[in-house]
Amino acid sequence: MSEKRSKKYNNLKESKKAIVLAKKEEKDDEQSAGDHSHKSDQPKLLTKPKTCETQSVPITIAAREGIDTSNLQSSPTQKSVAITKEIFGPSVVEHATQKTLNLLQPIDIVTNHYHLNSTALTYLSESNDNFFVVGIIGCQGTGKSTFLNLLSSKVKEVDPSTFYFKEKKGTFRTQQTDQSFSAGPTTEGIQMFITCNRTILLDCSPVLCNPYLKKDSVQNEIDDLKMLIFLISVCHLLVVVQDELVNINLLRLLQCAEMMKPNLDKETTEEHYPHVMFVKNMSDLRNFSLDAKSQVDEMYKRFFQLSKLKIYPGVLAEGQDKCAKSVNYFVFPKVDFKRKKMCFGGYNDTNTLIEEFRRRVFMSPKKPMQILPQQGIFTEKSWSTLVTNVWESHKNNYFLRKYETFKEKEWSTTR
Repeated sequence: MSEKRSKKYNNLKESKKAIVLAKKEEKDDEQSAGDHSHKSDQPKLLTKPKTCETQSVPITIAAREGIDTSNLQSSPTQKSVAITKEIFGPSVVEHATQKTLNLLQPIDIVTNHYHLNSTALTYLSESNDNFFVVGIIGCQGTGKSTFLNLLSSKVKEVDPSTFYFKEKKGTFRTQQTDQSFSAGPTTEGIQMFITCNRTILLDCSPVLCNPYLKKDSVQNEIDDLKMLIFLISVCHLLVVVQDELVNINLLRLLQCAEMMKPNLDKETTEEHYPHVMFVKNMSDLRNFSLDAKSQVDEMYKRFFQLSKLKIYPGVLAEGQDKCAKSVNYFVFPKVDFKRKKMCFGGYNDTNTLIEEFRRRVFMSPKKPMQILPQQGIFTEKSWSTLVTNVWESHKNNYFLRKYETFKEKEWSTTR
């Protein structure tokens, strides 16, 4: 028994010694491998060590191809502004807060309750001085909104005669065929739209019109005078549309508004008066004759003989006689697609007449409305200040108050 135990003990001892010897060999191998440590691959660190200095986070800004953004500053606001200037040009945007908004549809600059809408003025540019303001007046159903639609830049993209007269589409909402005998106007107050060429179009509610007797006749006439005074003061060109040969009541109202126009620039002796273009709409063949045009021309010259309104096209040369020049008068036919033949007064078709109308409008001179040396350039923002001052001046207009008192007395005596 003792021999068997001694053999087992010796076997266990030898096995333990073998295990120890194996570990020593591994250590020896590791020591020998340490001599060749340069040959073995060392683990690589994928994380960067932290530093005490704060590192700036790179900002990526989307831009079109061909725009160099390497010279931009580190501020994200300045980067976006610089890229905006690169894309749209420095005249459109001066800095981030002066970005010009685009109108997709007309907005009320004067509401139907005859209050100025200051929100509409935010769509005006602060740096652009190359703009043109066109206003239009007329009685109900004479085609005011349609003529303003002809001045939009969309004319070149569509067939004007079909788009504006047959389908009755456009920027400004027009009166449909089934609404031609309705008593309500399509436009109320004064609406504004700015084209891509920075032409400001002003469409107003019809004058000499009191639908559904919403107001008494005195207040209705006072509101018409306020609109006309406003348009005379803020427009480069005023288009007067009539569907009859001469509307004496409309011309008298225009003449009365000219006399009540306030002079806001007391430091200057030269007041602003717009160019006026008279349009005879829905004309027949006899209105295109030379005799009819000469008679109308003579009548306008006598009626506005003492007026400061510029009723002649272009600018009169120094020493040129007014009587030797024709009045800015345009004749437009009644467009009826049911008729096979339509008179165009020497023009080939309706589209040729539309091009002639656009040419006459955009060739009108546009001078600054306020000429003061300390004001500098007259921009759209300056025009918005003029708009506000003109509309606020109605509250203290002496002639409007006297005219209202006189009309109320006249109205009370005739009852």
